[in-house]
Amino acid sequence: MGSTDLHPATTIVIDDMENTMRKAYGGLPNSAFIIDRGGIVVKKENWADISAWPDILDQLLAGNGR
Repeated sequence: MGSTDLHPATTIVIDDMENTMRKAYGGLPNSAFIIDRGGIVVKKENWADISAWPDILDQLLAGNGR
């Protein structure tokens, strides 16, 4: 699947070359975050291991998150 085939139902943010988002959220080199629609950080990984994220995302999209 190429990147043009993706049609996410939610917003995905990919950092810029200056690492603006990484710096804003703590400066860790391989961190990852799930941020709900209200701007609340729901999940933070200091070293991205997204194996548990499908369940978290399903709950948030179903309205069962924060």
